[in-house]
Amino acid sequence: MKSAFFLALCVAYAAAQTCTISTVLPGTRNETCGGLRFVVAVPQGCSTGCGLIFDVHGYSMSTENQNGETQLRQRGMAAGFIVVHPQGSGIFLPSWNAGDDATVFDMVLSMANAFNVDRNRIHFGGFSQGGWMTWRMVCNQALSPRPSDVIASFGPIAAGFGGSAASCYGAGGGPQTSILLTHGRSDAIVSFNEALRAVADISLAQSIDPNASQQTLANTTFFDRVRYTGAGIHLETIFHTEGHYIISDGATSTVYGRTGPIITGQDILEFYQAHPLGSSKTEK
Repeated sequence: MKSAFFLALCVAYAAAQTCTISTVLPGTRNETCGGLRFVVAVPQGCSTGCGLIFDVHGYSMSTENQNGETQLRQRGMAAGFIVVHPQGSGIFLPSWNAGDDATVFDMVLSMANAFNVDRNRIHFGGFSQGGWMTWRMVCNQALSPRPSDVIASFGPIAAGFGGSAASCYGAGGGPQTSILLTHGRSDAIVSFNEALRAVADISLAQSIDPNASQQTLANTTFFDRVRYTGAGIHLETIFHTEGHYIISDGATSTVYGRTGPIITGQDILEFYQAHPLGSSKTEK
C-alpha cells in the first residue's frame, strides 16, 4: 500500500510540475516560473539526493531581507539542502496572496524533479505573509498532489489562522504533518491570537487520539517552547516576548529582525532535519 502511494505521488509530481529549471549546477542564481522570480542556492554535490527548503518573505520584503534574518541559505546549504527564496510581486511593494500558491508549489515540484531531491526532506516556511502562505500549503486540498503529502514539515513565523490563512483543523482532525510555529506575544501587526487559534484548533484535532500529549521543552523569561503530538500531527510552538520580528543572534534589520536568545533560522533548520516526511504519523 505504501509503495503504491509513493508511485502515485511520483506520477502526480511529474504531471504537475511545469517550471523550467535552467541548470542543476551548484551556485546561487535566479530562476523564474509563472512570472515570479526565485533565488535558488545549490550546494556542491546536490545534483541528486539533497533536501529542499523554501523560505518565503513577508509583505514589503525581498528575498535578501528574508535570508538576512533566517540565514537559511547559508545554514541549509551547509546541511545538504537546496534553498529557494521566492520573490513576491505587487503593485507598490512585494506581497503574496493565495493566487501565488499554485505557482510557488509548482516550483517546489519542479525543483524536486530537476534535482532528484530526497522526497523525504522537502520543507516549507515563511514569515508574516510568507507564514500565511505556509499555512495555506498545510491546508490546501485542491492542488494535486496535495502540498501536505509532499512537504515533510512546515515553519510558519509570525502567522497563524487568520489573515489569508483559514484553519483546516478541528474536531474532525486535519492534515497529518509536522509544524514549528514561531510567534511574538507582543506582535502588533499579526495578532498573537492567530497563533493561539492555531494551537487550539490543532489541539482539538489531536484530542481524538487517546495518546495525545503536551510537553514543555523550554520556559524562560524570553520564550517558551511546547510540543503537542497526537492523531498524526506534530506541532511545536516557540512563543517569545518580542513583536513582529524574526529573532536571531545577529539581526540584520531593525524593521524585520531583532537580536535575542533564540536563533529562529537555526531552530527551523533543526526542526526540518528532525521531521522528515511521515515522521508525525509514526510518533508515539
